[in-house]
Amino acid sequence: MDKYESYAGVEFQPSYWRIGVSRMVAPLGVKVRGGSLRWTERRVPAEVATRTDWVALRPLMAGICGSDLSILRGKSSPYLAPLASFPAVLGHEIAAEVTEGGDRWPPGTRVVVDPLLACAARGYQPPCAACQAGQPDDCQRRGDQDTGPGLLLGYHHRWPGGWSTRMFAPADQCWPVPDTMPLERAVLAEPLATVLAGLERIAVPEGADVLVIGAGTIGLLAAWALRERTPAAQIHVLARYAHQQRLVQALGAVSWDGRSNGSPSGDVLGSRLQGKIFGAPEYFVGGYPVVVDAVGTAESTGNALAWTNSGGTVLALGAGGQMRLDVTPLWSRSITWVGTHGYRDRHGNSLFPRAVEMLDQAPDAMESLVTHRFALQDFAKALETIWDRTTPSIKVTLVPAHP
Repeated sequence: MDKYESYAGVEFQPSYWRIGVSRMVAPLGVKVRGGSLRWTERRVPAEVATRTDWVALRPLMAGICGSDLSILRGKSSPYLAPLASFPAVLGHEIAAEVTEGGDRWPPGTRVVVDPLLACAARGYQPPCAACQAGQPDDCQRRGDQDTGPGLLLGYHHRWPGGWSTRMFAPADQCWPVPDTMPLERAVLAEPLATVLAGLERIAVPEGADVLVIGAGTIGLLAAWALRERTPAAQIHVLARYAHQQRLVQALGAVSWDGRSNGSPSGDVLGSRLQGKIFGAPEYFVGGYPVVVDAVGTAESTGNALAWTNSGGTVLALGAGGQMRLDVTPLWSRSITWVGTHGYRDRHGNSLFPRAVEMLDQAPDAMESLVTHRFALQDFAKALETIWDRTTPSIKVTLVPAHP
């Protein structure tokens, strides 16, 4: 196979006027989206095709992540702009098949991909201080101009992500999956590794009540991982839609729609203090010792802080963008607010192997998180399915066609 052959993919080119218009009309409920994606064909870049420590991959299934949607809708924070370069072929939730793996992986091996572009992936020697310390998730050279800015595969202008028919990845960042594992499980390895990295950074008291806000992919995986990690804890999930509530229960947690009186959360939150004014968060006498915000909006973050008990912890798993937020509950109740990103535990070990092992042993309901599969060229239909709130979707995926 010619390493320099062309490949096809879904390329994102920022449309700044659309982003500006979207930000201006968002308060009016008007949505401006699309126009920033196109079907493209490119040549495989020589700088990765010729490296012996990278392998050639054929993507089999790639997820559409909330961070992808934020970029497309112009809602992502410009803070991370130096860590991306466009136009880029998107996709960082990747299940793939090795086509050329050198001595590391024989052709045909099915893998999931850690998409991080740190010093090792870029071939930098010596590595930066963070990478030398075993924390490549905090690599100081992800914005380096020599190889081009890019936090992850899928956000780099020359190294394509999984929304493509062909890509390359560092061999050390590919993790094999059992041949018997459905792709619908394998494609969840990247978001689950993110969830596990976050849970590594908090302590859940034995037998405690824990609240997860949001029942999308991240929220459902967090609820299930919490149940596996702390079986004595009571895991409550704020799930807005009926199809989400059914999955919450199938994964062993308790669903709460946020409106019903007498719900399990009512006893935890306790009574409300009167006198709420000017749209301030409600003041509850009690609260949860641990709240996981798996949404990342001003509303979800404000609720997380308001529903956490004094001295409790809020874990931010949702990739939140810019927001206006009243942080009074944070300091007035001595709450610890924990941010997280990346795929490694506190000792610098990759969490992808653990994610694959957990997914292999997960209940049958796990595959139901992938609600839709679209051919790669039908990416526009896939996005409309996500944005159409009348369609019950959780994880929507793209499946490249191969001859």
